[in-house]
Amino acid sequence: MSSVRNSSRQATPVDADSGAPSAETTSPATDLLLRIALAAGLGWYSFLGYLIAAEQPVSLNVRQIAESDAIVQAFVGVKGGVSVIKVWRGNVDTEQLGVVLPEEVSRPGEFIIPLRRTAMGWEITPTRIAEGIRIVYPATEQSVEKLAELLKHQEDSGI
Repeated sequence: MSSVRNSSRQATPVDADSGAPSAETTSPATDLLLRIALAAGLGWYSFLGYLIAAEQPVSLNVRQIAESDAIVQAFVGVKGGVSVIKVWRGNVDTEQLGVVLPEEVSRPGEFIIPLRRTAMGWEITPTRIAEGIRIVYPATEQSVEKLAELLKHQEDSGI
């Protein structure tokens, strides 16, 4: 029996060192799909980078601010000491404020601290979310502006 060779079939070029098909075997359609996938992936990662780097809007808990007896801007020291810089509302001793800070405040810096008076002194005003979590806010330029607007609005509204 004689064997018949199919002359329409072409041999696939193989790399002599690795035995893998050479790069010239990919079709134009495959190249196009790979380029589209690469462009989509790079676009997605670029978008995520933009979202991370973009300035996030400042959010203050309006109810927590409204229910606070006092609101202060204070510097929290390395060992947790709180020194009042500015009293936004209420009658607070500006020397030292003995208040327990939440665990999230693990670094020194300026913070906006909403307070309510208790029989023992002051405590951070709890929110009505997540079992009365107590939130303090970094005193950035944006958060201070937002607080000033919020307090003016509450004052104008008689809250």
